[in-house]
Amino acid sequence: MKILPLFFLFLTLSTGFSQNEDLIINSERAEDKVFVYAENKSYAPYTVTIDAALTGFTSDKKLPVAEVVAGKSKILLLTIKMKPGLKKYGYSFKTNSFMGDVNARHNDHYIYNLPFKKGASYVVSQGYFGNVSHQGVRALDFTMNEGTGVYAIREGLVVDVKEDSNVGCPSDECLKMANYITVLHDDHSFAEYAHLKKNGALVKAGDKIKRGDLIGYSGKTGWATGAHLHVEVYTRNRGDRKTSVSTYYKAGGKKTILKKGDRPVNQ
Repeated sequence: MKILPLFFLFLTLSTGFSQNEDLIINSERAEDKVFVYAENKSYAPYTVTIDAALTGFTSDKKLPVAEVVAGKSKILLLTIKMKPGLKKYGYSFKTNSFMGDVNARHNDHYIYNLPFKKGASYVVSQGYFGNVSHQGVRALDFTMNEGTGVYAIREGLVVDVKEDSNVGCPSDECLKMANYITVLHDDHSFAEYAHLKKNGALVKAGDKIKRGDLIGYSGKTGWATGAHLHVEVYTRNRGDRKTSVSTYYKAGGKKTILKKGDRPVNQ
């Protein structure tokens, strides 16, 4: 079909695309169609929603559209097509995105390894919903000396690593200074191992790890009163928020949910 001059054809070309360094959304026009793509440059999945206001166009999908974009992938989100024979055409897009899979559901039956070596035992200094830094959070703190080996509690894909900090303090002012390793599991839940020592990660984003692998060394970076390891399992399926989950651990040869004061043995 004949394409009219751009200044006459389109009433609006507002994209409304939300961009960040990990997720890029672009549109391409070819004759009577406009294609909208989402490219995920990170290793973690992203959930993207897109809506459109259309004049003289039809959409190939019911709006709004929600799609999960796997790590290191590019997908076609939406195609709109011009209706023939009209004099005015226009479109605008509105998008939103967050890291995580909106469909993720943690496997509550999974039994996790303890995050330290075989034969070792460490005290749980803060448990779920602790009154220091775990308010409203299901996470565990294990008291351990700086430089203690940290082992994977579950197999997965490393999606993020921070190990450049050497700063820690006993207040939330240092929260963002914590070093950590984040791992994606096959049910699209995440595990975070935090407060690692500077340059204390033995893995990098993109590495596949097995449960029981040595992945780093504990420290006292970030919000920390002393050296310890913070372990948290969570999903990101409710917008850009963490939803921490309860987890079973194999401790002393038994399946258990750990609490403050426990000193589990990794057998």
